[in-house]
Amino acid sequence: MKFVRKMDEMERDIVSKSEKTALIFAKSCLAAWCVYIIATQGVQKVVSSWPFMLLLTTVIIQSSSMHILNWRMNKGNSDEK
Repeated sequence: MKFVRKMDEMERDIVSKSEKTALIFAKSCLAAWCVYIIATQGVQKVVSSWPFMLLLTTVIIQSSSMHILNWRMNKGNSDEK
């Protein structure tokens, strides 16, 4: 049985845009939370806080996945030259 069907290009574009919007929203909320922690408790407390760790992890994962996707998309173009 096949539970997952292959998405077409338009569905992939919609999913990609919605994931990007959700990540922007999550990162902005985490950044605002970090600013609140800095304002109330100081800079030393923000480094060991959960919102900062989640924000850092989110940025690292998103940037590495974008790098990998760009590398995969451009890998075929460099072979043709």
